[in-house]
Amino acid sequence: DLPFMIKLSATTCLLSTFAAALAAGPALAEEATADGTLSGRQYVLDLGAGSGCIAIACALALPHAQVDAADISADALAVAALNVRAQRVAKRVRLVQADHFAGLGRATYDMIVSNPPYVAAGDPHLAALQYEPLQALCGGGDGLAAVRQIVQGAAAHLEPGAWMLLEHGFDQAIAVRALFAEHGFETAETRRDFGGHARCSGARW
Repeated sequence: DLPFMIKLSATTCLLSTFAAALAAGPALAEEATADGTLSGRQYVLDLGAGSGCIAIACALALPHAQVDAADISADALAVAALNVRAQRVAKRVRLVQADHFAGLGRATYDMIVSNPPYVAAGDPHLAALQYEPLQALCGGGDGLAAVRQIVQGAAAHLEPGAWMLLEHGFDQAIAVRALFAEHGFETAETRRDFGGHARCSGARW
């Protein structure tokens, strides 16, 4: 077996499966991933890629995708590089040091995915997450500062009809869908993780 240096969370699996379903059109996720033969090249951006979990999951779920994995942290990207090589997707995952969209130039994508910081400042759960960098967790007063920045800045980097998929807190789905609508997105949807919590919302540009 390959050395598996990353742990794919339920939400990461959710994001990658949701992405595969959307890339295949209206088909269900099960149909989209059944034979692993999605046609056509997709260009995917993972914002705030961290150790590369979501970028790798998308590359594995979307066999024709080229994935850019962007993160501001050089240390995180160093870990992501190890994971990308371990999972044998280095030819289709490009690591980019960038603060959200800054540093990406005029690149456009068929899909943007992100697990941004979304824990509200002062949330008691932060104390139990001491091994994670605070900047990767805390999204400001209501937890949605990074989500707002991403949604507001996405237009210049999305192809017509592209999708954006965001992980968020279990109680933030309504607010995230409202942000999508406010900034011109359509067809907003929310998916639940394997624990039954609403943890991923997406919308079409």
